[in-house]
Amino acid sequence: MTNSSEKFDFSQVRLVGSNVILRPWKLDDKHSLIENANNINISINLRDQFPYPYTEKHADEWIKMTATSTFSTNCYFAIEVENKAVGGIGIMLGEDVHRCTAELGYWLGE
Repeated sequence: MTNSSEKFDFSQVRLVGSNVILRPWKLDDKHSLIENANNINISINLRDQFPYPYTEKHADEWIKMTATSTFSTNCYFAIEVENKAVGGIGIMLGEDVHRCTAELGYWLGE
């Protein structure tokens, strides 16, 4: 187990199920990310920081940001079905008095 000051590299993590893979976001996901995330039904059920409309700029920023995340901050994975990123899942670690908590969030394209 790592303490909060240690970093864990998630760049090689792949969780494989029978019909789904959780894996790091990659540049090739950009068009699928835009296609699935640019949906009002997705954005109204997520945190206010999730943008709508979801643009190419948002996708570029998201993929770049997730590439630098470590478990000492947050971790994010693409949800892949049939070789296509169709959603996302992430863990955001609490800070200060919430340091022993974490928020798990996910979304799936329609």
